[in-house]
Order: sequence, then structure tokens, then C-alpha cells
Amino acid sequence: MPTTVSAGTNVKVLEAMAMRRAVVSTTSGCAGLGLIHAHSVWVGDKPEAFAAGIATLVGDPERRAQIAEAAYLHARRNFDWSAIGEKQRALFRDL
Repeated sequence: MPTTVSAGTNVKVLEAMAMRRAVVSTTSGCAGLGLIHAHSVWVGDKPEAFAAGIATLVGDPERRAQIAEAAYLHARRNFDWSAIGEKQRALFRDL
């Protein structure tokens, strides 16, 4: 996700996470998703860092799989419809 500006929810990143794909992104490309560099996403804001992230994950299948799994679990925990529904119910209860 090599975007330089964020415009709302980064659905493409969530879709990749839901499909257990490791994501290389800029900070703005994954803004607001609560991801952690080198754990649930690879962040590279400069072209060299972005390319290095791709090279790292292509060259290290185990690390790529670990990041993809962490991203998947994060997506399920925070953005699954049932998780969103629970957050919404809690908000309504608090009101």
C-alpha cells in the first residue's frame, strides 16, 4: 500500500489481512488500523525502505507468514463484523 495520504478506512489493507497476506505499506496506507511494524505489517515510508520491506518478505517466507498471521488475527479481533457489532453495542449501552 504505497500511498502518501490516507483517505478514510484503508479497506485494501484489511482485505489483504483477511486473506492472510503480509502487507508492506506506508504509514498513511495503514493509518488507523492499529498495526505494528514488523509484527502485523511492514512499514516503509521512503521508496528505499518500502522496496527493502518487499525484498525482506519475499526473501523470508517464515517472517512473511508470521506477519500475515498476526495481521489476520488483528483483523479478526478488531474488524470482523461480530467484533464491530460488539463495539457498537457497548457504545449504545454507554449512551
